[in-house]
Amino acid sequence: HNQTIKSIVEIGVGDGSRTKRILEVAGWKAGEAGLKYTGIDLFEGRPEGTPGMSLKEAFHALKTPNVKMQFVPGDPYQALARTANMLANTDLLIVSSGLDEASLARAWMYVPRMLHANTLVYLHERTSGTTTSEGKPVPGTENYKRLTQIEVERLAAAGSKRSSRRAA
Repeated sequence: HNQTIKSIVEIGVGDGSRTKRILEVAGWKAGEAGLKYTGIDLFEGRPEGTPGMSLKEAFHALKTPNVKMQFVPGDPYQALARTANMLANTDLLIVSSGLDEASLARAWMYVPRMLHANTLVYLHERTSGTTTSEGKPVPGTENYKRLTQIEVERLAAAGSKRSSRRAA
């Protein structure tokens, strides 16, 4: 894909290592036009012992020249409920694995309003490690699944059903 990425939304910043890689690549492609990055994460609100950065650490660690950084604290549902309209025309959306599933399921209903016809949507998937029958550890796998517009619409429809059921 040779599409210019000018606006990135990452749901689940974690320790910021993926963010740094994305900004290096996208920043390099965006050139002088500048890049807008929005990171949604629990930051200080994450459960005790869960790896990740505080909001202040994220600002310092991820500050990148020519990139307008914005961080939105909260779970996916709360954060997108507040910001989805401001995130219209997102070029690249990355959704982390390991997020609160109920929150993410409800958050999908806000995603379509953020996208345009050529938005790239990637879902990070991580499988946990297992052991062989001999007891040897087998590491888990990580990959990024590209979601089609139709898959996003399906998730959004399921998320809005979930939300209206909860409200009733």
